[in-house]
Amino acid sequence: MALVARDLQGPLTDDVLGVPFSQDRDELVIPFLDRPGALFVSCSPAVPVVFLHESFARAKRNSVDLLTRAGGTTVKGIALHPSDRILAFSLSNGLTLEIQLFGPRSNVMLLDGSRTVVDAFKRSKQLAGTVVPIPPTVQYQGLRDAARGPFTEQSMTVGASIKRALPLLAPVVIRELLFRADLGTGTLVREMTDAQRSALIIAGEAIDAGLAAPAPRIYSSSDGMPLHMATIPLTHLPGAKEESFAGIHDALRELFVRKRSTDGLRHEQHMLMDALRRRMERAHRTMNAIRTDAAETDRIGRYRQFGALLMAHLDSITKGDATWSGTVDGTAVDIPLVASLTPVQNAQRYFEKAKSAERSRSMTEDRLKAYGAVYEQARTLLAALEPISTRPALRIYMKENKEALRALGATETEQDQERAPFRVFTVHGGFEVWAGKSSTNNDELTLRHARPEDLWFHARGASGSHVILKVSSAAGEPGKRAKAEAAGIAAYYSKMKNAKIVPVAMTRRKYVHKPKGAPPGTVAITREEVVMATPGLPSAET
Repeated sequence: MALVARDLQGPLTDDVLGVPFSQDRDELVIPFLDRPGALFVSCSPAVPVVFLHESFARAKRNSVDLLTRAGGTTVKGIALHPSDRILAFSLSNGLTLEIQLFGPRSNVMLLDGSRTVVDAFKRSKQLAGTVVPIPPTVQYQGLRDAARGPFTEQSMTVGASIKRALPLLAPVVIRELLFRADLGTGTLVREMTDAQRSALIIAGEAIDAGLAAPAPRIYSSSDGMPLHMATIPLTHLPGAKEESFAGIHDALRELFVRKRSTDGLRHEQHMLMDALRRRMERAHRTMNAIRTDAAETDRIGRYRQFGALLMAHLDSITKGDATWSGTVDGTAVDIPLVASLTPVQNAQRYFEKAKSAERSRSMTEDRLKAYGAVYEQARTLLAALEPISTRPALRIYMKENKEALRALGATETEQDQERAPFRVFTVHGGFEVWAGKSSTNNDELTLRHARPEDLWFHARGASGSHVILKVSSAAGEPGKRAKAEAAGIAAYYSKMKNAKIVPVAMTRRKYVHKPKGAPPGTVAITREEVVMATPGLPSAET
């Protein structure tokens, strides 16, 4: 945050702000009137971040103005709170635009001179009129000084002691410090030798020097999963891929795009994992029920004996009796009866129970073996699924295990069985596009199989297919070409497919709803952007 603030102070001071707006959940865009691009703020708990977006353009529709009193004001100064995570813009109208990035409590607010909330991006109704206290100041001292300082808690680990002295320091930097000093993460303060203390001080000096001359970079795993963004080299990540960036905003923007893309992957992965776990639980419950039934098979002889005794003593039993009591080899026997049955029917009932138990005994071993195989197959598939961290790897997994997943019911309404009723295409960037085949099918696609952030397309003023561009089906955000190809698919599967150019409505699925009582395929949209599309299909259809 300090690097972001430092980078913004010169360029943005005396710039005039446009009206902030939002077109995606938890994301605020603050445009400028004197320059292209905008300041982008994500208040998402998963990725709270702020950066300059040099080429950000507002969509013609599907966006809403917010914090309107900031629009048209001039930035008089930019300050970072000493405790970090709070970036304040002093505006020419006397208000302060304050960006607070505190995980799930992240927000952007307009404050007056007494720090009373005038307006807020999130929870504006609840916060309006309340006073926002100034967080306590936590001064940062260098790592070298922290390493030199006294370690009073001898029972603490060295890392925890450094974190107590420097609470603003990122955990990844502390891990780097310990690695460079050749100290394990579990090393206690009382276990440090003089040589290790000296190594810690030298490592602290080197990291301080790196932080003073920051060079933004992103470290990713070998399969492309973003691990960390840092401004110093991270030598404790063996095998990690390092990508350098010209500026902090470029690095933050790339990190944000990659992490947002992985959210869709994780959602799809977790849905499949939950399906496999449920299948394991069902198999386990069934096996327990089979074992319980097997216990009944131990009563085969007893059931036969009861039936034989009742047949031998029919003259002593009357319909309506609840039990028959007698003696067998000197042992008293009480046989429960069904009062509504005749004596013969009660005897037959026990013979049938004996036959049923005998059949169950012969099937028990085979059934246990079969459900045990189902349980083991689901467990194996789950173990292979858990470490997957990229969409290409998930696609390979789905392809290789397609039949097994389908047989287990794990892909029901998720992948293969979802796709079966729909036309599926691949557009530029590797993104998937699904198109409906009928009015009822359109409702299925839009209302059951599309996620809120997916892009929805439909030819304007003409009947046709609902078309969904699955934004989480590839890395990053769909580009103009991908959207144009998706719009072309919607135009092609419409009554206007023979026209040269077709107006196509595009919006997020979250802005599409089904009016009560509307016929199949009929929906209403609250926001839209019109795309002029050429009817046509991409080459790949599945």
